[in-house]
Amino acid sequence: TTFEDKMAAVVQKFYNLSRFLVPFSPPGLTTLIGAPLSVFGVRWASKKAGTSTANRPRKHRGKGLGLKIREGEYAQAGSIIAIQRGYKWHPGAFVGTGRFNTLYALEPGYVRFTKEVLRPHYNSHLYRTVVKKIEPEERENVVRTFVHVVPEPQVGRFKLVKMV
Repeated sequence: TTFEDKMAAVVQKFYNLSRFLVPFSPPGLTTLIGAPLSVFGVRWASKKAGTSTANRPRKHRGKGLGLKIREGEYAQAGSIIAIQRGYKWHPGAFVGTGRFNTLYALEPGYVRFTKEVLRPHYNSHLYRTVVKKIEPEERENVVRTFVHVVPEPQVGRFKLVKMV
């Protein structure tokens, strides 16, 4: 067995093996060692096999709605008392309404909640958004939760009328 015989045996084995590996090679197209050359390369999986991602739960951040200052707690002027969509809590004394009905303190003081009958003016925003959706017979006794800020007593915080 000479070197040429060994090389011929290796080429023959490779040629026989490559016929099974590359069945779609065009006739007459060969490599340097005489084995058929494939136009199509070896194709591996491009995506990992597994479940669909369409039905998986997504991780969304909360909207941060709700009370920020509870009843009996001290609120600075301008601090947000509640963030809400719609009117779960209505503004009372010394409480303002911001964007998306956010309630904030107009004066420094303690937060109080009360249940009161809602009687807004018929041209007001509250009438259009809340009272108009209720049956006409029940509009007289619409009880809602109101948020108030009870300010601290103003000791020494006054100005004379001439100074203003």
